[in-house]
Formats: sequence, structure tokens, C-alpha cells
Amino acid sequence: MSHASSSKVCKYHIFLSFRGEDTRRTFVSHLYKALEQRGIHAFKDDERLEAGKSISAELLKAIEESRFAVVIFSKSYATSRWCLEELAHIIKCKKELEQIVIPVFYDVSPSDVRHQNPPFADSFSQHEVNYEDDKEKVQRWRDAFVEAGKISGYHLLNFKDEAECIKKLVDDIFPKSLQIISPLPESLVGMKSQVEKVSSLLDMESNDVRSIGIWGMGGIGKTEIANVLHQTYRHQFAADCFLGDVGKLHQKNGLTWIQQIVIFKLLGEKLTLTSEHEGVIILKNRLRWKKVLFTLDDVNHREQLEFLVGGPEWFGMGSKIILTSRDKHLLISHVGDNVYEVQLLSEDEALELFSKHAFKEKSPKEDFMELSKQVVKHAGGLPLALKVLGSLFYRRDKKHWKPIIDRLKRIPHKDILGKLSLSFDGLDKDEKELFLDIAFLDIACFSRDDFDICVITEKVESLCIPNDYYFKDDLVDYSNIFKRMQSLKTLIVGDGAFSTNCTITYLPSSLQFIDWTGYRSISLPESFEPSQLAMLWLRKSRLVELWPISKVTLSYKY
Repeated sequence: MSHASSSKVCKYHIFLSFRGEDTRRTFVSHLYKALEQRGIHAFKDDERLEAGKSISAELLKAIEESRFAVVIFSKSYATSRWCLEELAHIIKCKKELEQIVIPVFYDVSPSDVRHQNPPFADSFSQHEVNYEDDKEKVQRWRDAFVEAGKISGYHLLNFKDEAECIKKLVDDIFPKSLQIISPLPESLVGMKSQVEKVSSLLDMESNDVRSIGIWGMGGIGKTEIANVLHQTYRHQFAADCFLGDVGKLHQKNGLTWIQQIVIFKLLGEKLTLTSEHEGVIILKNRLRWKKVLFTLDDVNHREQLEFLVGGPEWFGMGSKIILTSRDKHLLISHVGDNVYEVQLLSEDEALELFSKHAFKEKSPKEDFMELSKQVVKHAGGLPLALKVLGSLFYRRDKKHWKPIIDRLKRIPHKDILGKLSLSFDGLDKDEKELFLDIAFLDIACFSRDDFDICVITEKVESLCIPNDYYFKDDLVDYSNIFKRMQSLKTLIVGDGAFSTNCTITYLPSSLQFIDWTGYRSISLPESFEPSQLAMLWLRKSRLVELWPISKVTLSYKY
């Protein structure tokens, strides 16, 4: 086991060590739930079987992969050799991995633990008899008890009940658990100053209820800024909720469904609501006594604000509400002047972000510097464009860069932002066409893995592949690509785009118009249902029959 600093990345926040028969259904159960509600990931061994002679390797590994260890000392803790092995390993991790150990003295005193007084004395005496040939093991257990008894912890007798003890424990652990997470991810290039400006709007020192807005075009970094702020400050609140893609959730599931999620996140209760107004009553009446951090990402309708965040009277003193949107006026209507406009990246920042995606390094490789600057110039400082283009060029030879850059140059500079800054659903007709231009810039060079970056393929309604494109059949599974394009209505393929060896085994049944010069197969795919098809034009094709089986065409006209 090697030494690691306190900032090491851990799989679990906390490892819970306890004697199951004493505390599993009481203290441990309530503690685990309280930790879970605060987003603290705890390891709890729910299926402890002590029939074997030694503790499992998986359990020891879980201890090593935890930043904290909470040890609940109960009267029969020392009767379990597994508990004793856990404790000994925890103390070892404290010394070698700087693990933070937090003892809870459930129905015993710290002095009882430190000196192995009753009720522990009999247990250790029995272990010395059972392990007469391995006295070293028992001594290791005793040493661990001594060490743990010296650590300042939580003595249940100092609290009025278990609930108060658990609340204090969780409140103390929560901010410490966040210290191992960097508040500003390295991937968030050029955003530090902007995060600080938005943070000042929150006025964290004030005990007032405060709502702020983060505004900007799609892909500019609103969500990232909101998320960093949320993760940085969430430990200062009794409860928190980060709700992403509010507009999409509203459209897909309705406001009542969203309210149920919010109630669970902020109040810890699973309720079934019958109406949006019922949700308002619960949120308004229950949250006003609670200090919460509530972040709603990508709001796009007044009703979302009306039924989810209401007014300041909904929330307890010191609560903070963060809203992000592309609609500036919507934000102003709710938060007034507390709106921050996210800025585009500077030239240097843009080059660094592009390089992180194109080369997995902070700056471009020397022989790719000029080419990289040309690409960055056309991205206009928009993070989304830089990430997409960077992924597009990742591990590409120079010969593949120039054709793509040439096509980028043919697109007006002011339109590159519109193409990549808004979600596809938010574009008008002309912008959608421009977006598709960039999405299929170099489809001929994409490999199977690379094509996955075109995440908008399910939204494509029209696709035109001109004569001068050429697809390398050994690199792309075209039929699999078409399976992802379930909204495709118009398909135009120029002669020579596919090699003579290419076989298309799938086409979307949503197609209404097909113009495919030089179609290579002897029939259309058997799975293709032509119920929407209005025009089929296959010039210079190898077609022998339309389908290998009988098909009914309802709309076929040409």
C-alpha cells in the first residue's frame, strides 16, 4: 500500500465500520440515509458473512478507496474479528494514506475503547484464548483500539438523541468531503474569472434569499459555471438540488413530475402529486424554513419559474437560487439585474481548449500550431465549437486537416457560431442547414468511434452527400449510422460516394424522398418499410428488384 496525499481520488467518500447486530437497523441505517441525501457516497457492507477465517480482500480494498472511515463503537463491536480487522486496517490507512478516521461512541465511552474496559475486556480475553498461537494479531487489534480511542469523535451521550448526533456528524463531514474535489475542473478553460464574477452575484456572505441568472448562447458554458458554483457551495446548505435541462424535462415529463423530483431532493420525501398547484403549496410551505441551494439549468418558460422557484418567500433565510437560460428577458423578469452574461473565450483560451480535445495537451503540437490557429479562428471563442472541432481533428493526419479547414473557410464567420452554439431544436431552417454542414464536414474520414461525436444524427431530416465525397468502407459502418437517423426524410447521394463493395443493409423507414445515383445493391433493405415514401429515384443503379419480399407502398408517387 503506497502513500497518497489527502487530495487523492477516492471511490468512496466514507467507509462505515460497525457491528451489524447492534446498529444496522438503527443508527447506521439513519446515518447512511442522511449521508446519501447530502450526496455523500458511503460504503456500507449490507451482506456481512463472517463464516470465513479472514476478512475479504474486497472489504479491505473498499477501506483503502475511502477518504473517511466512520467507526461506530457499540458494546459488541470487539466480539467480531471482522470489525477488529477493519479497524486495524483503517488505522493503517490513517497512517499511510492520511485517511480521516471519525469514531462514534454509540453506547460506550472513549475511555472504554482506549483502555479496552468492559464491555470490551471479555471480548479481548476470549480472542487471546482463540488466537493463542497468534498473539501478534490480538495485539494489533488492541493497538488499533488504543489509537481510535484517542481520536476526537462523537459521543452519543453528549446529544439529546441519535438524530441530533447524526445531523451534527453529517454537517461536519459534508464540507470536508468536498475538499477532495477541485472546485474548478481543468476542462473548464478560461472560466475562472467568470466563475468569480457570478459568485459575487450570489453574495454568499448575506443571509438574504438571493436569485441570480446566467445568460448566454448555447454551448458557451452556462451549465459548467452553474455546476462549479453549485458543487463549491452546496456544503453550506441544509439541502441542495441541481436540475439540468429543465426545458426538456418540462416538455417530456411535465411540471408535476419535476416538482416531485425537487421535493425529494430538497425535502427528502417521495410524493405523488395530482397537480402543479399541489406541488406549489408543498414547496412554498415546507421550504420557507429551510436554507437550500437550488440550481435550474436551461429554463425556457415562465411557468418553470412560477411553479418551481416562485418568490423569495418560498425559501428559508440564506437560500440561493441559480438559473441559467438563453432567454435574457425571462431571467430579468425573475431576478432583475442579477444576470451575468457569459463571455466568449479569448484567443489564447480558445487555443488551449481546442488543444485539450484535439491533442489531449494544453497546447497544440508544434507542427500543428498554425493549422490549429486557423481552426480556432473559425470557432469564434465558443467552447462548444472548440470541443466539437477539437474532437473532429483528434488523431488526424495533416492531410485530413486541410480539406476540413477549406470547408470551414467557405462558411461565413458569423455563421459558425450559430451552427454550433445552439441546440439543433433551437435553430431556424437556415441555421439547421448550416449546422448539418459542419456535422458532416468530413464524414468520409470518420472512423466508427469518431462518428459518435455527431450526436445530432437522430435529429437529421435531410442529408445530401455530393459527388465529390468518397467513403472508405473499411472505416465506417454505414448501415449502423442510418439506424441512428430515425428522423431522416430526404436522402440525396451523389454518384461514386460509396465504393462498389458497399452494401447498405438498413435505411430509415421515415424516408419520403430518395435520390441515390449509382445505388450499389441489387435491392433496397428488407427492413425498410416504404409507407412514407413519395419519391424513389435510383439512376445508374444495380437494382434488380425493389425488395426481396413483397411490400405495400402507401404514398409512393414516383
